[in-house]
Amino acid sequence: MPFCGRRAWPLRGPRLAAFARGDWHAVERIGVAVRVAVCVALAAHLDGQLPAGEEAVALAGTGFGGGGADTALVLRPAATWRDWRVLETIARPRESPPGE
Repeated sequence: MPFCGRRAWPLRGPRLAAFARGDWHAVERIGVAVRVAVCVALAAHLDGQLPAGEEAVALAGTGFGGGGADTALVLRPAATWRDWRVLETIARPRESPPGE
């Protein structure tokens, strides 16, 4: 089962079924912190804090190389997962953590 973050907020339940599917593996291939940033935005969207169509900056980090947020994305959530857009990558490490 895919997870949003390391240990918290497992992706399951009917509200997430429309979003999760197998697409998380594709997002994670870009980078773990990219997946986490998208998950953070998804959690905010499903909680009603980030409306569809409104641009937002999502921050995340892998803890690699000293920790902290090392990835920043500008994204636009939508009503359906296929309509979500990552508009810009503001920052992302060149090297992936070991094991990625």
